[in-house]
Amino acid sequence: MDAGVDIAIVGVGVGGILLLAAAAAGIRPSPATMVLEACAFGAIAAWDLFLFVLSGAEAAEFGIWGLVEVGIAVYLLAKLPGFFRIAAQKPSKEILQQLDAIVDGIRKAKLKEEDDLIEFAANSTMWRVRLSEDTAIFVEAKQGHDMLFVDREELDIEDRTKPGKEAKSRPVTIATGTKTWQTKLSPEHLQRLVSWKEGPGTLPSDGSVVEA
Repeated sequence: MDAGVDIAIVGVGVGGILLLAAAAAGIRPSPATMVLEACAFGAIAAWDLFLFVLSGAEAAEFGIWGLVEVGIAVYLLAKLPGFFRIAAQKPSKEILQQLDAIVDGIRKAKLKEEDDLIEFAANSTMWRVRLSEDTAIFVEAKQGHDMLFVDREELDIEDRTKPGKEAKSRPVTIATGTKTWQTKLSPEHLQRLVSWKEGPGTLPSDGSVVEA
């Protein structure tokens, strides 16, 4: 407070940089927004270290946070070359066409006629999953562009149905390394997913249901 209004204006400017970096990273994550994030952490680090010095080293917490923020900024910059390499590796036109064909096939398939397909809703989004050999292919069923290829060992299934309760749709948690869905599955689709998880050759072909 003794430093006057000018220092407050600087603080507001630093806060504005943080908000801008957070918004940019959330809307369009990219190497460029990663640079902006590193700059934002550098700015807040400089701000905290300045306050630490201004307080005559009495506000030790500012010094500690400043050092932490410097470390984060350095870490982001150190990881930047790898992210640039990843961003530069664009898939070929042929690969994109193959992925489009997979998505179209899953979306257009008739659920009642496919014994390797399940469907569920989570967070107002409908998903379809093709249980193909060792990989489950998750696709947004109606709109959106999310598509995930999940190996058998990477998929976790938790049936949250209360013991002794027979439910037409069972509360289930489906989790991968990067995504988790809280949803409900019919007993048939749950068993289909569990059978795929257990290994090859266990998918029911006659529509029978084994309690999970």
